[in-house]
Amino acid sequence: MGRRKLRQRQAEEVVKKRQSEHFSLQTLRGMRDICKNEAEEWVKFTQMIHEVGKMFDFNYLETPILEHSSLFQKVTNDDGVGVLNKEMYNFVTQGEDKVTLRPEITPGIVRAYLEDGMQSLRHPVKLYTMGSIFRYERPQEGRYRESHQLDFEMIGVEYPIAEAQLIQIAFYIFRKLELENIVLEINSLGCRDCQREFYKQLKRYFARVKPKLCENCQIRAKKNPLRVFDCKEESCQEELKDAPLIMDNLCKACNKHFKEVQEYLDALQIPYRINTRLVRGLDYYTHTVFEFWREGDEVRRQNALGGGGRYDHLVEEFGGKFTPAVGFALGMDRVVAELLKKKKKKSEKPFVFLAQLGDKSRHKALQLFEKLWEAGYYVKEAFTKTSLRTQLRIAKQEKIRWVLLIGYKEAIEDTVIIRDQVSGVQHIIEQDKLVKFLEDKKKEEEAEKISNLSNS
Repeated sequence: MGRRKLRQRQAEEVVKKRQSEHFSLQTLRGMRDICKNEAEEWVKFTQMIHEVGKMFDFNYLETPILEHSSLFQKVTNDDGVGVLNKEMYNFVTQGEDKVTLRPEITPGIVRAYLEDGMQSLRHPVKLYTMGSIFRYERPQEGRYRESHQLDFEMIGVEYPIAEAQLIQIAFYIFRKLELENIVLEINSLGCRDCQREFYKQLKRYFARVKPKLCENCQIRAKKNPLRVFDCKEESCQEELKDAPLIMDNLCKACNKHFKEVQEYLDALQIPYRINTRLVRGLDYYTHTVFEFWREGDEVRRQNALGGGGRYDHLVEEFGGKFTPAVGFALGMDRVVAELLKKKKKKSEKPFVFLAQLGDKSRHKALQLFEKLWEAGYYVKEAFTKTSLRTQLRIAKQEKIRWVLLIGYKEAIEDTVIIRDQVSGVQHIIEQDKLVKFLEDKKKEEEAEKISNLSNS
């Protein structure tokens, strides 16, 4: 009896040990893998960004994802309800350094500008980068705890043409990606002098409506009133309808600066809307701010594709001399999500299915596959399947009309069997005449579609 209890206890200890060693095969909440179709779009997107950077003469820069916490404390007004307090991944290292996973990229770029001696370069210093940012927020569609940004920054330029050029770059990116119906919203937050006077007016106004604001905005109204405009609560948005506007408090110089930005955008024929309530979520912005939306999303105020603005005092706040700067960021996850939606709507069905039977024919099929892709045809295949019946079943499931079949005889004679899955008719033609045959069939199908539309 004693031995039985001992064996039972030993078995229980083994189970507990295995349970303690168990690990989860799931990603953390708000984190994800980038794979399959999304990974394909991601690679195209990042390659294109490097081309754009080169075209507009921007230099690539990478900054660490882990920085001293003080870097972000320096640029974020910690009002108790903002990014610093609620959304940042802060921790202490074994060496007792207080560090943070970056919640945005711009402060790291400014730190690099100063630390790496870029002040001695010819200005403006034009930099771009791509990378991860981390915010502990509620995950939702297009919003993750680890997300990705691309940034374009111009440091050391005060002229309003800089804002226009950066917006031009963003629109060039959208055009290259064939993303249509992009809405640009712009506003001016004025200089520090304009903001000081405006803050006084806002605080007086919010003191009257304070009980109607959400709990977070009641704190913001006292410490950082401009951030109330960034609140998504309907009750707060309702109270903002009668709030004073920064646009009514701009000095002469700020008015002139904002007007010139608009004139440059007009010259570039970039459409825009002035949104007098537009603010950015961080506190270092002055003068021009802007955001990019897909048409319709800006009404719901959800999932901006990106935005930016001027931050003339950030270098100075980091210990450098006064150096005006401007930049913008795009949320790469959201842009890729839009690309996938577009691809899904326009997804091209494979025009041909390439089937093969036998080792020698598989070699020929690989060569023909590449030739057809180079000719612009979307080709489906199942080279890992040896059964012809299985391959034809896949072609049927994919609803592909034209099946190209290469067997041993066809491989020797450089021919191919073409089977019309609709009519069941088969043709045997030489491989060097295949592309011409498919072009003719494609034209016939397009003419048939047009004829059917006309008749209907």
